Amino acid sequence: MPFHIRRVLGIIVAVALLSLAACGGQPAADPTAESTVAPTEEPTAEPTEAPTPTEEPTAEPTEEPAEESTGDLQEVEIGNLVTFTSSDGIFSIDIPENWDLDDRSKADEIIMLWTDPTNNGLVAVDIFEREEQATEEELTDFLEEYLSDTFGNQPDFFLDDPIVQNDGSILIVWTYTAEATGGIEATLLANSFIEQREDKVSILSTLVPQEQFDMLLDYTNEIINSYTINTDATIGGTPPDESISTQEVEIGSLQTYTHPTGLFSIDIPENWSLTDSSKADEIIMLWFDPTNNGLISVDLLENTAEPTEEELTEFLQQYLDNTFGSQQDFFTDEPTPQNDGSVLIIWSYTSEASGGVMVDMLGNTFIEQRGDKLSIMNVVVPDEQFDALEADINEIINSYQIDPSVSISG
Repeated sequence: MPFHIRRVLGIIVAVALLSLAACGGQPAADPTAESTVAPTEEPTAEPTEAPTPTEEPTAEPTEEPAEESTGDLQEVEIGNLVTFTSSDGIFSIDIPENWDLDDRSKADEIIMLWTDPTNNGLVAVDIFEREEQATEEELTDFLEEYLSDTFGNQPDFFLDDPIVQNDGSILIVWTYTAEATGGIEATLLANSFIEQREDKVSILSTLVPQEQFDMLLDYTNEIINSYTINTDATIGGTPPDESISTQEVEIGSLQTYTHPTGLFSIDIPENWSLTDSSKADEIIMLWFDPTNNGLISVDLLENTAEPTEEELTEFLQQYLDNTFGSQQDFFTDEPTPQNDGSVLIIWSYTSEASGGVMVDMLGNTFIEQRGDKLSIMNVVVPDEQFDALEADINEIINSYQIDPSVSISG
């Protein structure tokens, strides 16, 4: 029985990828001064399924040829290692005491990620249950496909040949170039192990800046070889109750947000939280509602070219495909030119929203250029709530204004 990849990333992860993809070398364009358009809606799709993990790797990570860094990267901070055991007893692993845990587990899958204080180091554990025993070839194919689908669009993405370990696990070393904390372009080096023990399949990954690999090797080995799985334990319990409804997006009173530089303004619900992921040459701002089921994002770039409507459309289609194309049931509608010169693409995918419910997420994305500015604005909500939220969404979209005379990079 072949593996079926299920995209397990929720709305926040998807947005993080969106921001990274937007800065990863795509062609640039320019935004508009004011939108006078409304989002529309698309039909929904259905979720699919996923595989399972195993027990304990007794292998060491390896390194790919290093690339030079362009600046001083913040060093990964590793405190004293302390043993973490999952609440259901499925696995344990030694983790630095100063690393933060992000638990994205579901009823039938364990997904846990730890990041160091600089956000330049990562340890991730993903465990599924699968009764069929996978062959070495199937495990390898699954891991290669999983990594390629997830990171294949990142700059300089590279997969080394798989290496079979003495304990039966399979190691793949992979790299890509990203902007790490501190605004430095850096090669990130990852070691991912996949293995199956009885009815459990595990993917264990560690990721650090390549230039720091040698310095961190002993810690990385200790973390990897501390990882154990209890094959007698069971993941989750009964499946989620499908009668449970998705938490409703909470929209408070709209208040005008103006960027500190005066570059743009937009009306945002007062109870939504802002995440500013901007870089020196790009504005990336994201607002989430209290349930994390609603998103508004603004991405602004400078571009001296004057793209045609066709070029804007192609850029936006590529942008969405690169960012969300591997998501479950991803779908894009035909582009719709708007009266103000912007282009709208409606898209959807299936995800686990806040509250543990599988839900179709509906996105309306507008791309436009004004002066030397390119703007991409996204609004994402659960499809089933679109009609109830449409009036508020229209008001937010049509409040968006850009001052193309303001410079992004200063």
